[in-house]
Amino acid sequence: MITDNYGSDCNTDTRKTEELFAIFLTNSACYVSGWKLVKGKDENNQRGAAFEILAVGYLSPKQTVVPAPANQPGYDVDVIAGNSTKYRLSIKCYAQSTHEKLFRTKAELARKKFIKGATLSNLNPSQIFVEALKYPSEGDWQLLYAQLIKLSQNYSESRLIIEIKDVWIVGVMPLMPEGGEKFAQGYFSHTFICLSPFHQNEHQNFISKLESAIYNLEKHIDKNDFQFPLILLRLPPTASSAAMKAWSDSYFEDHKSTQANGIFFFQPFSASNENNSESFIAHYVTAAVSKSFSETPKQGLAFDLPVGTVTTQPPLWQLRTDINMKELQEQYIFQHGEHYILATKTDTGQEGNIVRKAPGIYSFAVMELEGKQFTLGGRWGEDLCLIGG
Repeated sequence: MITDNYGSDCNTDTRKTEELFAIFLTNSACYVSGWKLVKGKDENNQRGAAFEILAVGYLSPKQTVVPAPANQPGYDVDVIAGNSTKYRLSIKCYAQSTHEKLFRTKAELARKKFIKGATLSNLNPSQIFVEALKYPSEGDWQLLYAQLIKLSQNYSESRLIIEIKDVWIVGVMPLMPEGGEKFAQGYFSHTFICLSPFHQNEHQNFISKLESAIYNLEKHIDKNDFQFPLILLRLPPTASSAAMKAWSDSYFEDHKSTQANGIFFFQPFSASNENNSESFIAHYVTAAVSKSFSETPKQGLAFDLPVGTVTTQPPLWQLRTDINMKELQEQYIFQHGEHYILATKTDTGQEGNIVRKAPGIYSFAVMELEGKQFTLGGRWGEDLCLIGG
């Protein structure tokens, strides 16, 4: 399975969640239009507006924040830190690319194709691993779908690994219960994992958005008022922050004349510790600095995060098997699992444990009542995303 872990170099803020709303209310009059976008139907506008509101809340407790005029495309806020240090911020929310969204949609359909065949053949609990050797075309996906249906109908319950025309590697093996668990009959317990290299345009897609943000920001730099122009960029949990920082560093190295001082990366996500016994809201932060950032600000830009844990180590996606562990970098990741665990009968009734075993992999407690079975499951955040994701 694929796990998400964070580093140990964390600082925990234990302030109450209620303070978050107090911070928002101090700036709410300036963000009526933002709330309208949040409640709108365009998903990208929703995420972007939500993060702008959150970012103002993060910035305002320790410095003065002045929102830009309405419908201003170049920047979002001015921040005055200390007595005189001024920052002009463009706040951006980087969403999953169309290539990643398409991959995840196709991977979910592949899972359903396997389940369909497994249901027809009464297949026992299984683990399915699919890896694309290149970013798959529509024809490659159709080839995989046909093979998965055939494979699930003819699987013999032993470990099997096949290669499909130099495009796919598919592995199927029995899914073993953990710690005395017993899978319930009549439900297909499974874990499905699908990986793909980045689309060849993923790098250029990021650079294109970065260039657009810098271009618009540079048009609104007041040359008569010394400022530090920065981009505050929110990344989704599935993004490779290491790759995007490296791409940004390379961009600034090749564009030394840019007036933007750099990019502040902000990647919040739901994380867990090594054995998934505890979950956290983690905030990963890092920066890419341009060559124009030659003068050190007298007062640093301060963020006040009401809830969660701050870490300087990015989320690490790891593929763990009974043989080894592999770190996943610059790959699209899809993982979904449903483990139906038969509840244990006790003197007083029945006991079941409902947990998130790994990102996207959940257990369900299967109970019996008056000769009929029913399931109980938890409500989990989708893909580790948080508000504004």
